[in-house]
Amino acid sequence: REEVLGLYDTFVVTRADNMYLCPHKFVELDLRNDTIWVPTGEEYGGYCDRHLVAGRANILDALDIVRELTHKPYNWNYEIHHNTERFIKHAWHQKNLHVKQFKRVQFTVRNKNDTTRWQAGDTELPSHPGIFVKYKREWAGAQDGCIHHWNNDADTWESLRRYREGSMATNAEAQESLQEYGEGSMAANAEAQKSLQEFGEGSMAANSKAQELLQNYEEGPAVAN
Repeated sequence: REEVLGLYDTFVVTRADNMYLCPHKFVELDLRNDTIWVPTGEEYGGYCDRHLVAGRANILDALDIVRELTHKPYNWNYEIHHNTERFIKHAWHQKNLHVKQFKRVQFTVRNKNDTTRWQAGDTELPSHPGIFVKYKREWAGAQDGCIHHWNNDADTWESLRRYREGSMATNAEAQESLQEYGEGSMAANAEAQKSLQEFGEGSMAANSKAQELLQNYEEGPAVAN
């Protein structure tokens, strides 16, 4: 155990069925002061239990959840025991861990042969035939998170652009406008962000007003969302 801990400063505990819509820059998260990080969304009264980033000093405490249930007298409490999300929140607070959230960039998926006892998911990813979104709110959250993290970062934008090509309207002018937006040559404001989201979701194909917004924006400096 000590040998493994000594090899790394940062640990990421995640699910194998997570798909990342843009780069997950976990090395930029501040892990000082007993801080651990989880993504936003899928919290259900606690913290998301599908992904965790922790430093060497706190990873074992962050993973040591069951002890809080098996080594103490059990008295049912809805706020603590209703689901795993609430219980890990209780356990981490008992250990005085400071939990922070980052805007998610990932969402869980399945292939057509996967079995599950929970959310099956029937939305196929346009850019990845045979891969299905399990939780639509996660998918939407990852899109919003990548727009936030993008912040004029070329690598993040390129990942998002390529992913969305599968669901984009086949309108060359609109695609060119979207690319200009990502490169920072298009003015960024709330209206443009809304159009960008609609475009990525594929709903812009039937939204002439949104297409017109993207096509007609004057060039200007990008502003971080």
